[in-house]
Amino acid sequence: MRSKPLGFTLIELLITLGLLAALTALFAPSLLTAGQGVSLTTHAKDLQSLLNGGRSLAMIHQQSVFVCGASPAVADASPAPEPCDTHGEWGHGLHVVLDSNGNQAPDVDDSIQLFQPPYPGHTTLIWKGFRGKHHIEFLAEGITNWQNGRFTFCTRHQVSQGLEVVLNAAGRSYIGPLTSPCSS
Repeated sequence: MRSKPLGFTLIELLITLGLLAALTALFAPSLLTAGQGVSLTTHAKDLQSLLNGGRSLAMIHQQSVFVCGASPAVADASPAPEPCDTHGEWGHGLHVVLDSNGNQAPDVDDSIQLFQPPYPGHTTLIWKGFRGKHHIEFLAEGITNWQNGRFTFCTRHQVSQGLEVVLNAAGRSYIGPLTSPCSS
């Protein structure tokens, strides 16, 4: 009498591997974009926390605090003449700057209180606000001196995704879906 072989035959093993490969090909793109959505939410919450921190610092110190894109020299670890990027770029990280000299503008005499490192290369951050300034100013009362606007987080992959962090004139922020499509 023959005993039953234990294990899989070669045909059964090949069929199983083929099914696994097909399932991986079907679900891998959706798993990749799901992970990006989570990271965008994390980035948006981090930015909202940074804005709240800047607002709180302004009220605690009773002086203006600026939130701005870090100077490109900061990303290179070389001495920066200014704490903020003069062109309004936000891709080199973010600074929260205390207006130490009280001149109502971020400059080399002011102290950087908080720093947010740059976002990963696949994520872009764009600030569109009113009054044409490249930075946000929180006054001692915690308001933004009528600088309401929105930060747009976008990711570049097969399907463009994004979130917005909206800042109102009262200095409060909230996270919401995109109101305009991400530009490539």
